[in-house]
Amino acid sequence: MAQQPSVYTTDHATSVLQTHKWRTVANSAAYLIPYLKPGMTILDIGCGPGSISIDLARLTPDSHVTGIDVADPLAEARASAVALGVNNVEFKVGDIHALDFPDDSFDVVHVHQVLQHISDPVKAIREMRRVAKPGGIVAARESASMEWFPESAGITAWRDITGKVSRAKGGNPHPGSGIHSWAREAGFERSQITCSTGSWCFSSNEERAYWGGSMAERALSSGFAKIAVDGGYATMEELKDISNAWLDFVDDDNAWFGLLHGEINVRFAGRKLPGAMQAQRHASQAQSRLPKRMSLSPRVAQPNPRTSESGKPVRRRQDGPFGGMNLKEAGIRGVPEFQRTSRTDSKGNDREGGKTNRREGYHALKMQRALAPVSYNSRTAVKERLQQIDSFKKFQLLPSVQESIEAQALKGLEDVMPTAVQRLTIPALLGEVSKHQRKKTAKAEREDFLIAAETGSGKTLSYLLPVIDAVKRAEQQDADVEEYNKMKQEEELKQNNLTLVSPPLTNMPHPTTGRPRAVILLPTSELVSQVGTLLKSLSHTVKFRSALISSSVSGKVIRNRLFSPGGVDILVSTPHLLASIAESDPNILSRVTHLVIDEADSLLDRGFSPLTSEIIDKSNPSLQQLILCSATIPRSLDSFLRKRFPDIRRLTTPNLHAIPRRVQLGVVDVERDPYRENKNLACADTIWSIGKSAADHEGPDKNAVDLKHVLVFVNEREKTQEVAEYLVTKGINAVALSRDTPEHRASEILADFTSSEKLTVPRGENPGSLADNQPNYLPFGQEAPPSKRNLPNMKVLVTTDLGSRGIDTLAVRHVILYDVPHSTIDFIHRLGRTGRMGRRGRGIVLVGKNDRKDVVREVKEGMFKGQALI
Repeated sequence: MAQQPSVYTTDHATSVLQTHKWRTVANSAAYLIPYLKPGMTILDIGCGPGSISIDLARLTPDSHVTGIDVADPLAEARASAVALGVNNVEFKVGDIHALDFPDDSFDVVHVHQVLQHISDPVKAIREMRRVAKPGGIVAARESASMEWFPESAGITAWRDITGKVSRAKGGNPHPGSGIHSWAREAGFERSQITCSTGSWCFSSNEERAYWGGSMAERALSSGFAKIAVDGGYATMEELKDISNAWLDFVDDDNAWFGLLHGEINVRFAGRKLPGAMQAQRHASQAQSRLPKRMSLSPRVAQPNPRTSESGKPVRRRQDGPFGGMNLKEAGIRGVPEFQRTSRTDSKGNDREGGKTNRREGYHALKMQRALAPVSYNSRTAVKERLQQIDSFKKFQLLPSVQESIEAQALKGLEDVMPTAVQRLTIPALLGEVSKHQRKKTAKAEREDFLIAAETGSGKTLSYLLPVIDAVKRAEQQDADVEEYNKMKQEEELKQNNLTLVSPPLTNMPHPTTGRPRAVILLPTSELVSQVGTLLKSLSHTVKFRSALISSSVSGKVIRNRLFSPGGVDILVSTPHLLASIAESDPNILSRVTHLVIDEADSLLDRGFSPLTSEIIDKSNPSLQQLILCSATIPRSLDSFLRKRFPDIRRLTTPNLHAIPRRVQLGVVDVERDPYRENKNLACADTIWSIGKSAADHEGPDKNAVDLKHVLVFVNEREKTQEVAEYLVTKGINAVALSRDTPEHRASEILADFTSSEKLTVPRGENPGSLADNQPNYLPFGQEAPPSKRNLPNMKVLVTTDLGSRGIDTLAVRHVILYDVPHSTIDFIHRLGRTGRMGRRGRGIVLVGKNDRKDVVREVKEGMFKGQALI
């Protein structure tokens, strides 16, 4: 069962239900049997025709079993229960992503082959965890792999096509080997999870007839067949061949088919609160701490502790009037520990009477920690150093690089001043030594830097300028390049002379052909295009060669750009593409002196980390500077950096992990009138309010109004198209952007939202409000007609987190969070699309019945105070 029915690729055709009805607790959920007891409350999610649900009810007398699924198979499930005389089971329509049950409702929450069909299994497991009682069981069983004998081209084609169809619809055909990791992401501790395996085997005549016959029928007459043909994954002829292959499997008495499953049993620890506090308990208090990759690190600016020659840690100085601030415990030496803590007992009770108040900081987020103590002198020195830099001319950049800043990078801005991160980063990357820094006795083989600054602060330019400067300086000292340029000049001189000369003796390519000096890695093709465009504009003044390659361009274009006879100085790419090229041509990284890993929290996460680490290792022999850059530093990344790069220099700004105070956050309660849990209507009404306010404002030109750009963020890519289509029916110019959007189309869409040019449209009739364009009364079940008016001064982009990272949306002043983000990291990146480079912005979050209102409240409070959301 899935949040979107279309994700379930095989639907509930007769052939599908035939295989589902064969399932029992014994053959499909035996790992649950040791945990079953009489009198339990059990939830079976994705129950289908109800065979497992009914079996669970029969095995546990005096229990109550609830089976949920989409509407299609439930009538058959109810009929089966009546026919078998099982009366302690009920079947309901339900959604695994939003279970309609209170917290702590069930002793056992079970799912079988459901997570593999949905796009957000972690969210589903969180819901399962929410409705499980403390001490209860959350159990899942998913397909892991399959084997068969003898070899069959038709069955192989069936496996490949089902995998493509499943992935295209947002599913994962065989996730069984990794469901325990999903459970950990959902908030369970590793010690709570028990892993096991189970299998199906079909070899007897009856088993082959059952399995092969149903598969043969599915190939031609189920939802899978329609999706495969309509989506271009297979032709009808190919499906007929697959069906015949399964029939051959049935007839072959030597045939065998096996399916391996991954299983997890999770004992939900939970905790009960005494007395009246139990009634006031919020769901947030029952949750475990988020995984390290989803919670922010509080000690990004703190380097690894220094050690003395004997190996002991060097005690930090705390000079100045504020040197001892921000400590959780006074550093009083000579006082025994028991004396310092004797005022309270082990339970936190004040020995003089009363209770100590231990609740401080963020409660719902559970991520607030005391900041690392920084000496007063150190903080003062950093502030003084940054205040001394009030112009880009204070940096020791080449004249051509200096010229490119105003001419290209910050063209059109009146007040061209470096931001805090640029003041901090550019001198460090240029190797400038101030009076506050110690001179190194010998130059290190490689320098590692971490640039950590808030969103929209100018991080990209802070590393581009020093990298370009280093490339140009290296070019002046490169003997190979000097020899190449000399040969080119001689050839041009000969060609200019009107004399017959022999052709050049060599067609030697440029030394940097296919051998860039600097590489910039980014996680998406959209970011590659954005950074590559900025590089191209800078090259008009500085004169260097850059190339951007990603999956959005063809292989021929990639080859021409990378191996251009004129060479390439700076390459911008994604890790997947560059790692693939480096595998066939290892020398491509042989001359790299500067490697930049932008959006480091993504590129050093599990999905990208192996490829990114491989690129770092291959570049290491020639690498002079490794630069990591990110707006959020999760605890997992912080721990990784301390182990892998212990001497990394941390360049962090004071507002790291904080949403700028110039961004205001508003909250729309979708539960109240007139929305009544209709988020689509609330979103449309909010956009109409923004558009009407803009239309009422009179600018210099009374016949024109400013064109406003709005970003709407949803948590699931299937929702992007749905919300965009709804907004269009309400007269709003809206488009959707997700991984399903063709890349050339994505670039066109983003161009409207990344331009800094102020646009206007002709002033028309006042649009009024959304309510003015809708009838006051609608019969139950009837949808509202299309809007009679439209908003000509609004452009809306509905997107997922694809549009939240790194995209420089200068044109955006309003961000709407249709769904409450899963973590503060997502809050920071999504709200970071507005209020960029010192501009003002506004975020609006739509909060419904099942959303975390406490988290939204604390984020809003933190934004008001300018605090880091850690």
